Amino acid sequence: MQIITRFLCATKQENYTAQRPRLSRSIGLGSQHIKYIHQNMSNFALAPALVNEDVLDYSTSQDAKIYNSGIAPLSATPYNLEPEGLHPFLSKLRTRSSKMGWKNIMNIPEDILSDENKQTKNILDQYGEVTMEEIDNHVISYQGEPARTAQNCTMLYHCLISSVDEDALNKLHLYEDQ
Repeated sequence: MQIITRFLCATKQENYTAQRPRLSRSIGLGSQHIKYIHQNMSNFALAPALVNEDVLDYSTSQDAKIYNSGIAPLSATPYNLEPEGLHPFLSKLRTRSSKMGWKNIMNIPEDILSDENKQTKNILDQYGEVTMEEIDNHVISYQGEPARTAQNCTMLYHCLISSVDEDALNKLHLYEDQ
């Protein structure tokens, strides 16, 4: 278990990027080889959705596949909104978010109108500290815009809806107007 945890932590995008130069030197890659790799991997990413942050063109096969990957259910077993299933559900959502590049929609600004030092709260880690008003203001800031953020939000919505069971969906519908 400890080995798996270490591996997962070491392969996170942030850790990989920070460790890459040290790793390159430790495995004996010379500067010419590293330069060659850099020149030939200008579109390097850890997942297809992370290649760039451009608006997706759903008329292309590649971008349609990214969309379908994003909206797929998180698990074969739908979440029922019971407390004991929350952490596994959030873990799966965190993984999908990382794979799809949804960090910008998961980080909710505390004061969206402030131009200085925008402090954010990650809704997956600090879900009890984020207010509905903060979430609404964040979504309104990009909703309806022709931007990747709006597309990502739509994918997240469909992913969540397809990842809960029918009873959970009925409970969630009770809160739609709030």
